[in-house]
Amino acid sequence: MKARLSVLGFFAVLGAIAALPLGCGSEPPRGGGGVEVPRCETNLDCEPGLACVDSVCSPCASDGHCLREERCDPASNRCVFRAGWGNECTEHEHCPLGRFCSQGLCLATEHVTPCSNAGHCPEGMRCNRSVGNPPVCEEDLGCAGNEHCAEGEICNPGTLRCELACTPENQEEICGTLEFCVDGRCVACVKDEDCAPGLVCDVDAGLCVGEGTCFSDRDCPAGLVCNPRIFMCTEPPPPCTSDIECRPDERCDLRTGRCRLRACVPDLDAPNGSQEEAVPLGPGVRPNLMVCENEEKWYRIPLQEGDRISIVIDADVLALHGFEAQFRTADGLILDASTHHILVTVDRAGDYFLRIRTRGERVAYTLTVLISKGRVCRNDDYEPNDDVQSATPVEASSLPSLTICPGDVDWFEVSVPENLGLVVTLLQEEVQNLEIELYDSDGTKRLARNDQIGLEKSVQAPKFSGGRAYVRVVASDSRTENAYGLQFSRP
Repeated sequence: MKARLSVLGFFAVLGAIAALPLGCGSEPPRGGGGVEVPRCETNLDCEPGLACVDSVCSPCASDGHCLREERCDPASNRCVFRAGWGNECTEHEHCPLGRFCSQGLCLATEHVTPCSNAGHCPEGMRCNRSVGNPPVCEEDLGCAGNEHCAEGEICNPGTLRCELACTPENQEEICGTLEFCVDGRCVACVKDEDCAPGLVCDVDAGLCVGEGTCFSDRDCPAGLVCNPRIFMCTEPPPPCTSDIECRPDERCDLRTGRCRLRACVPDLDAPNGSQEEAVPLGPGVRPNLMVCENEEKWYRIPLQEGDRISIVIDADVLALHGFEAQFRTADGLILDASTHHILVTVDRAGDYFLRIRTRGERVAYTLTVLISKGRVCRNDDYEPNDDVQSATPVEASSLPSLTICPGDVDWFEVSVPENLGLVVTLLQEEVQNLEIELYDSDGTKRLARNDQIGLEKSVQAPKFSGGRAYVRVVASDSRTENAYGLQFSRP
């Protein structure tokens, strides 16, 4: 009897051990009925049809959960191949003799479009060289990485478009006025706080967007498509059967039944894609203009001292990805930048330039130019002092009657006895904000900065390394014109 109890006790212990959680951590995720849900890193780790969502193999809810060549079937919430795509092959050698690999399918010659010698394809298609010789044209599903972009371009993972790559050194030329360069891409934001009220940051796209904004079908719930006119998810339109059913600037893609943009047609001013090619622009209305994707348009405007120029840019208000107009001097100084209106009074005669550019979309626009006489911003008597090498020496305890003109920077050099500090107070006349900075004796190490909005602001430091300090005054906005004064004292 004792032996029987010992055996029963042994199996009871085994049952208790089996009931304990496996390992030291939490249990693996389980679905309905306690069935373990497979973990994953990519969709390829899941069984066909499922998507890797939050590291768990799950049904899809949008095209974005599926591979690029797939869509999310709204009836089954499973990833299925897009029309005209498959997984029969990845190279020509995977196909029977006489057939070629295109979009993952082995097709007869008459159903394959080879790329041109220069690698060009019809509108809406992209050259795939990885299949072997000959390379073939396939439906353009957007870039999946930088390898799908041309030299000097980078793939935007949010919009799936190739854009000009940037560096910290060229970001002022490549990026928009309100953009900055992050990891080789021009972005308007990296967090929601970078955006205006009511907008949030789409970190992948690097853009401030409103609720429900989409850039491709992959951003939409299953069964909906991204309307490229309004960048919102809508019900898919009925399939087109001819160009007549599409907008004037679109054509019907019979393979997919979708209306797609025609190839961008340059306007009559082309070629004017650089400052050297800038076309003359004078007062009046210039209609029927077009800037194509990732292109620029340049205009040259001769002005006299004191001329006040107003340029109204009438463009599609929904063009939100990289469209911008800049008014510049011949040496590249940006005097104003906007998407709709330029207004500047110039302080010297010469040629000025209007630069129109876009990254993501083609934009049709009209320019309306008005030139009148304005009030010239007169520089103070201490110019030129636009850099540390030409800084104005300061002998007095105050400097009144100073002026910042649009695009101007003022530098001042102040003698400071050893082991003594310095307080510099800026008094400005108008609300257009000025900033003040205090630098050490080498002119490069910044010790203090004050950019607060107000008519009076100060900077100070307890000591300086070489018997002198440098003060830099600059406007928060390069278009600002303001009068100010400086006062110097000890802490």
